[in-house]
Amino acid sequence: VYHMAAEDDEDWTGRTVTMSFLPGICTTQRLSSPSIQWRTMGGGKGQDVEQGSIGLLDIDAITVSNIHDELGPASDNTALGEGGNSKGGWLGAEQYEDELECFFTITRKDGEVYLFEALSSEESHRIVSGIKNMAYWMSSKVIAGDSKAVSDYFDNSQEPSETHLGKDEAIMRISHALMNDEL
Repeated sequence: VYHMAAEDDEDWTGRTVTMSFLPGICTTQRLSSPSIQWRTMGGGKGQDVEQGSIGLLDIDAITVSNIHDELGPASDNTALGEGGNSKGGWLGAEQYEDELECFFTITRKDGEVYLFEALSSEESHRIVSGIKNMAYWMSSKVIAGDSKAVSDYFDNSQEPSETHLGKDEAIMRISHALMNDEL
């Protein structure tokens, strides 16, 4: 579920989405980063199908919500009736931990934050780990000059054949764009 920011005093609106990976394009004419795309499904309060995306290398942070971030550690002087328990934790924290860890955020380099909710905390962790691993593997292959990054993360099949680059030329173009923060 993608939670869209509310306007004025309205509540946040949650919409069911499908999330997918879109390969980038690297030709003589065009260079675009691989991205994560989401599309809302029609139904509920809104019938419009909306779409959003973020370039894999435009992600500044991706994190799973954490109960400890929300509640903070219990202080030594917290009495049992004021939210703490005898073990130094918060009363009922276990009850909300799985519920809060269903949420994850993606923060772009420009500071824009996207809030998503998975079906379970395990699913949330799996999605976050998958996106982190994709970004890590792509950037490490590009930095190392491994031309396998071209076939793994870029798809030029819909582009005119005269604009296609060889794998060595393509990895060179991609690595220069990455280093110059143009990708």
